[in-house]
Amino acid sequence: MRLLYLGWLVMVPSLLWAQGPKEIDQVYQTFSTAYTLLDDSLVRTLYEEDAFYFYPGIPIQRGHESFMDGFSDMFNRARESKTKLTIEFNIVERQVLGEQAYDVGYYRLSKSDGNVDVGKFVTILRKQSDGSWKFVLDFYSSAPLEAFDQH
Repeated sequence: MRLLYLGWLVMVPSLLWAQGPKEIDQVYQTFSTAYTLLDDSLVRTLYEEDAFYFYPGIPIQRGHESFMDGFSDMFNRARESKTKLTIEFNIVERQVLGEQAYDVGYYRLSKSDGNVDVGKFVTILRKQSDGSWKFVLDFYSSAPLEAFDQH
């Protein structure tokens, strides 16, 4: 009986680790906070300086200067129209491979005016020297509204 109990103790940390470090979840929590606060400077801290950004309908963007204006413009429009933004994430799969990880999932962007957008995404993150994680690649596109709650 003791052997079974000790075996369970060894297995549990492995199962928890398979979900990935909590620091990766913090990236998404900070992303959500940035939307709530309409703070593009907070979004900037989540991406490596030369990160790739795949926005539908335009060429691949690389580096903060190529894609951060999109966040600034969206947040400025929301401020001007007094629209509140809320973004939620539903991670379908996460794999951590040493100092890198990838997530596959859905997001739901809700606006106080009643509009809701749902999309799917793939991100690649890299562990930084301070232990935090940052996006090195962010790819997304639209998805049906019901997709967020089905996974």
